[in-house]
Amino acid sequence: LIFASQGREGLAGAAIGAGFALKVPTILAAPVLFFSMESWRSRLRFVAAFLALAIALYLPGGVTDPRVVINNVVLYGGLDIETPGGVKLWGIQNFYPLLLELPTVFHEPLAWLLARYYVFNTPVCLALVTAFAWLRRRETSPQARGASIGMAFAILYGFTNYWAFQYFAWSVPFLLCIDLRFALPTLTLMSAYIYGLYAWLCGSWTLRGKWDFMGHAYWPVWLLALRNYCIGLFFVAACCFLTIGVVREIRWRRLRRTSSGTA
Repeated sequence: LIFASQGREGLAGAAIGAGFALKVPTILAAPVLFFSMESWRSRLRFVAAFLALAIALYLPGGVTDPRVVINNVVLYGGLDIETPGGVKLWGIQNFYPLLLELPTVFHEPLAWLLARYYVFNTPVCLALVTAFAWLRRRETSPQARGASIGMAFAILYGFTNYWAFQYFAWSVPFLLCIDLRFALPTLTLMSAYIYGLYAWLCGSWTLRGKWDFMGHAYWPVWLLALRNYCIGLFFVAACCFLTIGVVREIRWRRLRRTSSGTA
């Protein structure tokens, strides 16, 4: 983000490439930085540096065991974590049962649609993040770019069927770039869920007990409520961010046509 704001596209791409070698979610920043750059030459430098460093860092593993690298990195789709009792830690699929309240005529087509959404969930999330990055391409200040990355994380959290807790920490500074009125309640709620879950699994509010995930097949109502509020918050926020982006793009195009007609 800093390198991109300074016009050092090669270093920005290298930073994303290095981050990609550590954690896959780093890739969420790539579309935001790519589309917000001023020219295609800058974008090409960014992509070239990203690919060069990412390939170089994965090359040793790719040579010794290419199948592992391809399956666990290139084709990585996220973790579907659930307890022995079927309680899922995260994912929009936790709200699928609510759709059964619709008339029965919708059940069969909904089941078909949701089954395919589950299979293609990762490509759909990446497509939404990429489209959103394009909609925010004119937001080029450091804070605006940071906000765009934070919103990209929110879109992923809101639409994914998967989850990994360590990814949330990566999004915290970017969520703060959006708006404190959104960030602070969101971070508070998410922190309550994660801390509450860890305390429940450890059997201690000081987190000093033994971690026992398999021994807690079913969760208390308060913990399920925290999980659902968090998922619902990110889903609604993601829908709002995407809608605002589309509306602003339409207004910008109308204003541009009006200005061209007046000239």
